[in-house]
Amino acid sequence: MKLCIMFMMVICMFAKEKRATLEWKKVYTVAIKSFTNGKFVCAENNGNEPLIANRDSIGLWETFEIRFTDAQTFVLKSHANEKFVTEVNSENNLLIANKDQATVFETFTLVPRFGTFGFKSNDNKKLVTAEEAGKKPLAANRKVLDVWEMFNLVYVWPSVHKVAIKALVNGLFVCAENAGKQSLIANRGQIGPWETFVISFTDLQTFTLKSFANGKLVCAENSGQFPLIANRDQAGPWETFTIVPNKEGVALKSHANGKFVTAENAGNGNLIANRDKADIWERFVIVYL
Repeated sequence: MKLCIMFMMVICMFAKEKRATLEWKKVYTVAIKSFTNGKFVCAENNGNEPLIANRDSIGLWETFEIRFTDAQTFVLKSHANEKFVTEVNSENNLLIANKDQATVFETFTLVPRFGTFGFKSNDNKKLVTAEEAGKKPLAANRKVLDVWEMFNLVYVWPSVHKVAIKALVNGLFVCAENAGKQSLIANRGQIGPWETFVISFTDLQTFTLKSFANGKLVCAENSGQFPLIANRDQAGPWETFTIVPNKEGVALKSHANGKFVTAENAGNGNLIANRDKADIWERFVIVYL
């Protein structure tokens, strides 16, 4: 009886780990180039076939969203079909983009090597290889990192992602109030269309925000003298921001006036870019959706 109970507890712990939701710390759009043949990794046949390094240029099938849970652990989401890459637990351990959700079994670990990197499956603890110098699909089946197991990340700009933004001062999500007709304010407990944005990076720190509520870009109105509002069709300095990491999240600095965005009055007021330093009211968390 005790053995049965212990067995059930182990099964429950395993299931809980399998279903665990991963939290993304950083997200970028990338292509992956194999060192052995200089070809880009492709989610072949719109993601219906295993990944293979056989392309000379970057298109939709060769573009991935890399989502980091820490400095080295990541998942890959194919732009070909919006599925997460997984290592198929079979004889060959091939990689294919066919998962709707990412669990710990879809995570990989970066392994630096001579200016390139290898990546190790956290499922079977094996390194990914471009089998037969790239002539065959990618497989996670190697113990030693050699030339077939070496890759380069190529950042693709703009890097576009769907996000929500949470103010740390009150733990509430930023909302494009009244479908974007009113200024941004951090006052929502759940994420809906008004609390959803498209963040578009032009480099590792510079970005614009487009509201899902009305499809308009967020603007630091009147050179930052008025609150942020989603009401612009084109991006200029007033619609451009810099992300500044800090120990508790990120701060957002407006290009309109060089000031940090604040959740005014501890979140009871609108977002406005008028602070010289980033304190608790100026700290946010980017939640990648």
